[in-house]
Amino acid sequence: DAGKNVVATQDIYPKVMKLDRKGEYTVRVSIRHDDATVLERVKDATLLLTQSIKNKVVPKQHGSLARALVGPSKKSTWSSATITEGQEVPVFLSFLEEQLNQGSPGDFLVGNLDITLGG
Repeated sequence: DAGKNVVATQDIYPKVMKLDRKGEYTVRVSIRHDDATVLERVKDATLLLTQSIKNKVVPKQHGSLARALVGPSKKSTWSSATITEGQEVPVFLSFLEEQLNQGSPGDFLVGNLDITLGG
């Protein structure tokens, strides 16, 4: 943490770690192996950190890429569609700019797409 205290350590088996305080943290990774070629393969490995966002992000759904690129509007979005067996329906998602301002370059959203059976 900012006070140069060790907050947590882990071994080869990853575990979820939750940081209780806001602040600046440094992640230090040490990998050991007798074979230098194995170490070379992980030299550019990605570290994945997840963080909850303050406000829920709800994308707008569009039936075409063109409508999604133009941006969300009441006319270009839809919330449901009736699909028959074997029919393929493309779905394109877009976000309002203020929703995207919560992130930084390199961030990505992870979530669920719920598909329900109508009655």
